[in-house]
Amino acid sequence: SCRGPCGPGGPRAPGGSQKCDAISQNFMRGVLRGERTQKFVPERFSPEEAIIFEQHEGRLGRDAEATSFLHSALESQDPELRGRANLSLCNMYKKKADLERALGYCEQAALAQPDDFATLRDLTGIYLKLKKADKAYAFGKRIASAAPEDSFALELFAEALEQQEKFDEAEKIHLQVLNNSVIEDDSRKSAYGGLIFIYQRTGQYKLAWDYIHAARKDGIEFGPLVDWQRKRMAEPPEKD
Repeated sequence: SCRGPCGPGGPRAPGGSQKCDAISQNFMRGVLRGERTQKFVPERFSPEEAIIFEQHEGRLGRDAEATSFLHSALESQDPELRGRANLSLCNMYKKKADLERALGYCEQAALAQPDDFATLRDLTGIYLKLKKADKAYAFGKRIASAAPEDSFALELFAEALEQQEKFDEAEKIHLQVLNNSVIEDDSRKSAYGGLIFIYQRTGQYKLAWDYIHAARKDGIEFGPLVDWQRKRMAEPPEKD
């Protein structure tokens, strides 16, 4: 249970100290303004405050302190707060490229908030990076069904299909994303890249080159192809 001011028996419980409540509120306002007026002790503050502290300390690059704040928030009885704390820890370890540890926190976040779209989308992305194809497919299908207009979710599902070598289904999704009138730049690049990958893998080299050139016209570059790709795809000389 929460040991902070909002927790049972704390100074914010019924009959608790109004003065303490006012001090804590002023302290939080100071934190949000970037001020540090006193030392933070995780046990003295609520899970809600721990989330705010984590955001503040994370911006300042104090990951060790941010982590301790988040672990105090994990004590909350509120599933939404536990979910937020787990998701923040997940994102923290993702930035450090510690995907196995990030996965554990993201899975806990999904357990706390099983219908939270952002959490499920993050979880799908981690499964993809760790090559957990079956779980990536299951969660990718779930988020794509929940938000069929979300190009990022669709691209995650398409990548999951590619990992299972379901290239026809993945191709349809990439084309659907490119035909969307409202599309984020990252999703557009992902869709072009996915189509190029599929056509290379399935020996449709002319189509692969068509989409490489289409991407360039759209302002998207994938960098130079390595020699084996050029030889395998029999690239015709580029015209000026």
